[in-house]
Amino acid sequence: EAPRLLSHTAAIVVRATKLEQHVPGILLALDGHLERIEPHLDEILDRFDEIEPHMDYILSNVDQLAPHCGALLRHLDALLLYCDDQQRYLPALLEYLPILAPRLDALGPHLALLRPHINQLLPHLHVLAPCADRFAPYVAVSANADILLFYFSWALRLPLISGVLQLPGVPATAAFLSCRLPRRPVRGPTGDLECDWEGCETDYIANAQRYFRKPAFSDPVRLAVGRALGERRVRAAWWLAKAQRADAGRRGAMRTL
Repeated sequence: EAPRLLSHTAAIVVRATKLEQHVPGILLALDGHLERIEPHLDEILDRFDEIEPHMDYILSNVDQLAPHCGALLRHLDALLLYCDDQQRYLPALLEYLPILAPRLDALGPHLALLRPHINQLLPHLHVLAPCADRFAPYVAVSANADILLFYFSWALRLPLISGVLQLPGVPATAAFLSCRLPRRPVRGPTGDLECDWEGCETDYIANAQRYFRKPAFSDPVRLAVGRALGERRVRAAWWLAKAQRADAGRRGAMRTL
């Protein structure tokens, strides 16, 4: 396996001091998983300062994490939000990794928005995870997950709810209600304040550009946005992106005059 690591020698040497204490676990991780990890090794080493506090947990669960290495790295910034509180959420979330990891590119804009509501969400994740991608175009659902769960968590315990969540129009209805149901019973005196989640990076094209490090109209970005939004909505997203880019170009030209 050593020849596959030669191209990464310089990056490994630079971080040798920090890597040294994890060498036994790293060697075990590479044994059987090098083929999956090696294409992403440079990025892992570049971001090792952020990853290193969680190395013990990663190495203990490398069998589950390694197959999804690429997707997890693309969304590392948002996923690190779930590593606080002594990593208390990680064991519960690890159970759903095979379901959610292949959908991370579609669900990327939701990850940071869901973090404040993770305590309320975890008891219902076994019902919601299999249909999570249906809610991908509706970031309001995640931004206001606490409100929806306050009013409708009882419904998630019904025997036929999995089928109901697959019905057409359910995600759009949930997004509509999440912005209009009374907030004060859920959020107290601050319930009337609007969450400025629109200021978060919830645009699918911007997220896909960042995760794939490609131009907006490259194939990986097009495919990721298409999976998230569906054929009809993705056309509208592209037209909006083109209009915004043209508008930004006009403003830039005006400033140079």
